[in-house]
Amino acid sequence: MKQHIFLISSLVLLFLLPNELMAAELPLTLEADDWRLTVRTADTDSDRLCQPSDIDMYELKLENTSGNKKDVSMHTFRQEEGKDRDEGLVEDAADVLAANASLGARNLPISQDVEALDVLILWQEEDDAQYFKQQFMVPLQAAD
Repeated sequence: MKQHIFLISSLVLLFLLPNELMAAELPLTLEADDWRLTVRTADTDSDRLCQPSDIDMYELKLENTSGNKKDVSMHTFRQEEGKDRDEGLVEDAADVLAANASLGARNLPISQDVEALDVLILWQEEDDAQYFKQQFMVPLQAAD
């Protein structure tokens, strides 16, 4: 009887945990008004790419889902437990990014110790000199 109660309690807790406490299931698509970010595990060819066993390979694709943008830059940072600052991983930029065009990074090696990816997008609208910012947080590990 105690085993049944424990099993049922465990299942209930598993399904009631908030999604923020769990690592992202890949591929993952995050959307905002102007952007769609897709994060997936990169297809790697083991003959061409040497990677240690504690490194995972990712692919990021950032799509412009609305009008033309100018001075677009995508900055990716890794967040690690116990560090006061985030370390930059990759940057991609375009002077002009048309609607439905994309930026991205392929075969991005990230240590399995990294808790999350922080993706920061900066841009200007085609008719405006003001800068805009969008940020996506991609959890890679379950929270403790």
